Amino acid sequence: MGSTLLPGIFNSLLSGNSGLLKKIVHADIALGAYRKYWTAEFIEACVGLHAADTYAICIKAATPLPLQDLVVDLLERLRAVWRELDGAPS
Repeated sequence: MGSTLLPGIFNSLLSGNSGLLKKIVHADIALGAYRKYWTAEFIEACVGLHAADTYAICIKAATPLPLQDLVVDLLERLRAVWRELDGAPS
């Protein structure tokens, strides 16, 4: 499974033709303010990424995520973790 699985699913839910699925996404976003639902967890996981604010805005507005930018951000985070574990400067 790729690093874009959850964002890809999110984008698919928004672009699909099921009104029920879109309502579920909107309900999850609304409930995320009160509990840790998957949209809230995704926003929290994006903290520290270069475009974290963009991703949070997309999630809260139920608009598609810029997957190419997200993949680059995630790869940069992964490389930073590996550099840190290897003792190299970030």
